[in-house]
Amino acid sequence: MRMNPDKQNRLRQIPGVGRVLELLKTDPDLIEAPKSFLVGATRQVIEALRTGILENPLAPSESVLDETAVTMAAKSQVHKAMSLNLKRVVKLMADR
Repeated sequence: MRMNPDKQNRLRQIPGVGRVLELLKTDPDLIEAPKSFLVGATRQVIEALRTGILENPLAPSESVLDETAVTMAAKSQVHKAMSLNLKRVVKLMADR
């Protein structure tokens, strides 16, 4: 089955995991973030974009696909993951 050329073009516009990680590593807010959080968040954001493009006839706009937007989305995911992790640690400490 042939893919729509517009979808192919949009998939190519998504920055790679390595590029997004490079940008995240330069962010002063994420200096303390574990690499596993950075990688996981980046993969999650990129996979969500790919799925959106492949499954939705109204695929994400080009502005959502640029490296700055993808990096900001990954940064948001890192903060959420770190917050959830911290809540778990606090709950474990409280249960002792």
